This record gives sequence, C-alpha cells and structure tokens, in this order.
Amino acid sequence: MPIADITLDCGRFQVFENYIIGTINQGVLFDSYCQTAFSKITETYFKDRYFGYISNRVNSYSVDPTIYINDAIGFERLKVMAVVTKGYLHKSNVQLERQFFKAELQTFNSIADATLWISDKLSYSKSSSLST
Repeated sequence: MPIADITLDCGRFQVFENYIIGTINQGVLFDSYCQTAFSKITETYFKDRYFGYISNRVNSYSVDPTIYINDAIGFERLKVMAVVTKGYLHKSNVQLERQFFKAELQTFNSIADATLWISDKLSYSKSSSLST
C-alpha cells in the first residue's frame, strides 16, 4: 500500500517506504520541469535517506537524459532505478539513459520483479541513511 499517491501534470507517482513508482503520462517530455516536481516528492518523503525509483513505462514519452547530470535535484539520493517495459523502443532508450545516469539502472518486465530487485539492492547497501 503506498504512503502517498500523487498525480501531477507529468504523471502519477506512488510513494512507498523505500521507493517510488512513477507512471509518466502519454506524450510528456520528462525534462527539468518534471524533474522539479519529482524533486519536491523526494524532498518530502526521502529527505535524509536513499531510495529507489521504478519507472513504469506503459505510455510513450521522452526523457531528457541530461536531467541526470551533476547530481540533479531530486536524483542525488536515488540509489537504484528500475525501468519496467515490454517495448523494444523503451528498452533501447534505457541504453541512452544509462550513459547519463550515475546509479545502477536495470530493465524488467514486471513491477513485481522490479520491486524485488530494488528491495534487494537497498537492503545490501551499507545504510539507507545519508548520515552514516
């Protein structure tokens, strides 16, 4: 059960204890505007700790990969990212994003598999707290 379910112009974000599931709307360009909205969510729920993100790519949209550069706001505490997609085009886009994204990035066919992977990766971290 999500802690919060937030709908923005960019899409829907379901916040769980250690991760966010984001479903971006059809035709959106996930750029600095969307990044700012996303950062408000991360500041509210993950201010002092690392988290994971599941990108549920059921819609067709674009990502400006430069949003990942230089510890971009909202992504500095992002430890791992899972992309859930069955589409070939989305999987090829992930290859481009991987070149800009600093943390570990993996593709999956289901949210269940992505959730297990993120939970596993976060539990193997030395600490989920930024203060240690």
